Amino acid sequence: MQILDDIYLVGSGRTGIGLSNEYDCHIYLIDGGDEAALIDAGSGVNVEPLLCNIAVHGIAASKVRTLILTHAHADHSGGAAALRVRLGCRVLVGEAEAKIVETADVEASGLNVALPFGIYPPGYVMIPCPVDRRLGDGDTVTVGRYTLQVIATPGHSPGSLCYLVKVAGQRVLFSGDTIQFCPVAGQTGWISLLNAPGTDLNAYRASVRRLANLNVDVLLSGHRLFTLCNGQRVVDAVVKGFETLAIPRSVI
Repeated sequence: MQILDDIYLVGSGRTGIGLSNEYDCHIYLIDGGDEAALIDAGSGVNVEPLLCNIAVHGIAASKVRTLILTHAHADHSGGAAALRVRLGCRVLVGEAEAKIVETADVEASGLNVALPFGIYPPGYVMIPCPVDRRLGDGDTVTVGRYTLQVIATPGHSPGSLCYLVKVAGQRVLFSGDTIQFCPVAGQTGWISLLNAPGTDLNAYRASVRRLANLNVDVLLSGHRLFTLCNGQRVVDAVVKGFETLAIPRSVI
């Protein structure tokens, strides 16, 4: 599904629009011309629909050289090992969560909490995956003609990252699970606050403030809807929500 010039939604599960396996997050592809990259890997339960969706858009598997993770929860990183083998791509993740991806630690990834509640299928196992580059705040990732700016946004998880890039004159933010677009009851920007180890409300509050004044046009979140205009309005709804006595609405 093409979203913008050079940006495609190639995977999405039951908390999205059902493009790939039901346990997947949104998986985006950015085509930089001579190379392409995936933003997030999905759960890895079945990567075939994802690979088929890439091919449908005429993008050769050999062109996808980089997998960029927003964080290490299994619905975003569980497919990294399979994709690294199938595509031969390098895997990039935040420094704070690289070890989780490399070891598939069930506690650090939150799998021990998620599995009993049916977030993943019975018997689901996350496969360890080598990490080729550890990312930190302020780093950049080059994908052909595009340069993604890394913004550290701990809160939903210790090493959550957002990625800002300019495409066709528009400022695009891949927000992972840090901010999601849920246009109901006038509240467009939601957070994803988990009752699980690794989620930190104070860190979350500080992180969303860092996303203010970015002039985001397009907000591409990890689940549910995305918006192709007025993305900063969604971000600012969360920023404002943290300025009250309560907290912004959470999708969990």
